[in-house]
Amino acid sequence: MSPEAVFAQLRELATTVPNLSETQLNLTEPELLTWLGRLSAAVGAVGDISDTVSLNMSIDRLPTMGRSEAVTNIMIILYRALARAEAKSPSSGRGSFVAAGSPFDALAALSKLFAEATSSIRIVDPYLDEKVLTTFALMASEGVSIELLADAASVKAPLKPAATAWIAQYGTIRPLEARVASARLLHDRLIIIDGQTVWDLSQSIKDFAARSPASASRADSELATMKITAYGAIWQAATPL
Repeated sequence: MSPEAVFAQLRELATTVPNLSETQLNLTEPELLTWLGRLSAAVGAVGDISDTVSLNMSIDRLPTMGRSEAVTNIMIILYRALARAEAKSPSSGRGSFVAAGSPFDALAALSKLFAEATSSIRIVDPYLDEKVLTTFALMASEGVSIELLADAASVKAPLKPAATAWIAQYGTIRPLEARVASARLLHDRLIIIDGQTVWDLSQSIKDFAARSPASASRADSELATMKITAYGAIWQAATPL
């Protein structure tokens, strides 16, 4: 994996940590085993052999009475590997990691992405509400077109009046169009900048880092191309809000 990909994977793992301290930890649970396997691979990709060996020994100790110490070591290695991967990753692809309950950091992280745009921002989020406009969209420069794509099954009611008021006030100064895709068609949460750069969000914008850690990760060029194409087709088929 590239340094950027390793960093993105470790950051995602840090936002999806399972409860390893549960009294009845089910070590046959596929999701848990997948998380542990991905963590082992990502830490190995960072290149520190001692951390890789120590992590795998701690994972092997999870079923035993020494679980508390093992869990602590796993978390220390995860965040140490995350810091090392960040240092190796190009600054343009690092994105953001926001701790839970950090509203200002969430605002700063997403606003930075909005400010990058020079022509358009397409936001894909099944659960969009008015917060995308009242909190974040004004961070985009004037003249940048904002395109909102929500899901018919989960879009929040306040989005429509907010969009209507936005259009009435800003018109062509800050162009806005909102559409809804067919029910339950959307699963990703994306910010697509200028039709070229794709940022994956670990949570919906309305709840970003509100109750649990969240991240914004830049997709690699191959994945970005596929997502831009796929969501371009969904956008074309979607209906106006």
